[in-house]
Amino acid sequence: MYDRALELYLEAWDSSRNPAAGFNGAIMYEVTGDIDAAVSLMKEVVDRYPEKKIIREYNRLLGVREEQERLAEQLA
Repeated sequence: MYDRALELYLEAWDSSRNPAAGFNGAIMYEVTGDIDAAVSLMKEVVDRYPEKKIIREYNRLLGVREEQERLAEQLA
């Protein structure tokens, strides 16, 4: 179900650049385990719509990615 939601959000973002679609698409990337794609998409959204909520979420995703990288290093 998440994959389908991601697909729909990405279609909406690509066709309309609607900030809610991009925001939710980035969250769906995170939920499906692709944090790099989540950060990348949220960066696109924040560059286009530099609103506090979007910036906050972008920063949160950056933190999640850093935590994942740190964990991977510790486990290696």
